[in-house]
Order: sequence, then C-alpha cells, then structure tokens
Amino acid sequence: MDAALTDAFYTLLLALDGSASLGGKQQHFIVSDDSGDVIANGDGRLEAAAWEAFHENSS
Repeated sequence: MDAALTDAFYTLLLALDGSASLGGKQQHFIVSDDSGDVIANGDGRLEAAAWEAFHENSS
C-alpha cells in the first residue's frame, strides 16, 4: 500500500510540474502558497523536490 501511494503522489506532483500527463493532457501549472508566492511553475523544482521526498530515503 505504501509503494502504491508513493507512486500515485509522486506522479501527481510530476503532473503539476509538467513532467507527466494528468487526465491524458500534459501541461505545467503554477503552484503558489496562500500569500501568492510561487512554489513551482513548471521549471522542474517540484519534480526534484518530489524525487527527494519520496525516493531518496527508500533504499
């Protein structure tokens, strides 16, 4: 169950960053916090952070 959820959340974050398709469409999104500060804008930062969070400590 843990591996399935990890893969699902990782894929969702990649889709938000534009690195994977979501619902058959591939595009990037701008993700911002409550203050309007941009967290990710399709430049790969979200993908890198997701990889580190979900896969770096799994081995």
